[in-house]
Parts: sequence; C-alpha cells; structure tokens
Amino acid sequence: MKYHEYSQEKVTSPEFCRVQKIAKEIYEYMCAPDISKKIREVHKINARSHEIQNIILPKCEDLGLASERKGLFSNYALRPDYYVQINGSGLILEVERGKTIANNMDLVDIWKCHICEEADYLFNGSDRIKRQYCHN
Repeated sequence: MKYHEYSQEKVTSPEFCRVQKIAKEIYEYMCAPDISKKIREVHKINARSHEIQNIILPKCEDLGLASERKGLFSNYALRPDYYVQINGSGLILEVERGKTIANNMDLVDIWKCHICEEADYLFNGSDRIKRQYCHN
C-alpha cells in the first residue's frame, strides 16, 4: 500500500496540515501488520467495502470521524463513508474495495467532495486508485 497526496498547489494552512495528519494516521494504521492482515482477509471478490470500513472504524472514531454522516448532501441521495469537520471545512473519507475501476466509484467520490459544501478534502482508501492513476 502506498500513500499519495494530490493538490493543485502546495498548501500550508493549519486546516490542510490537520487533514494531512489524519490521512497519514489512517494510512499508517492500515499498514500496521495486524490491520493489513485483516484487510487482506476480507479483500476478496464479491466482498463489500463495509467489511474494510469495520476494520478501520476504531481508528477513524479515535480521530473524530463520524461514520456515514447524514445531512451533508441534503439535495442528493449520497453520504460519505466517514466525515470530520475541520475549521470551516471538512474531510470526507471513502473506502473503495472493488468498484473503483469497474464503476468509476473513485470519480463519484471526487464528485461528492466537490458538491459537498462542508468538505474541501477527500481521503480515498483504495489500492485500485494507485494502480490506475499512479506510476511510481
């Protein structure tokens, strides 16, 4: 598993630094040997991303993220896997297990973050994204 950050420019705001800290802590948690073993065990054909969400839920809750927060997308039938408010913005965390490439769920997650008035940041946990978009 690799960690990548994407932004249009170098950002140094306190808000962005907090988002970075949360993202890196979740990434490090997912890379811990016992957690990555649990993820590998449930990461199978026809499995649900919810099974992986349950594995990382304790860490997300420790970091203040709420699971499937309702009301962020009042005009749409959407909700994020996890959300945390950060100053005047927020972070959406999405876990994609298998539909990333076949159904473009990664693009849906980007769109969710774009239309959400309460979030400017997206953490997308998916091994598929790195294979599809990252070449390092």
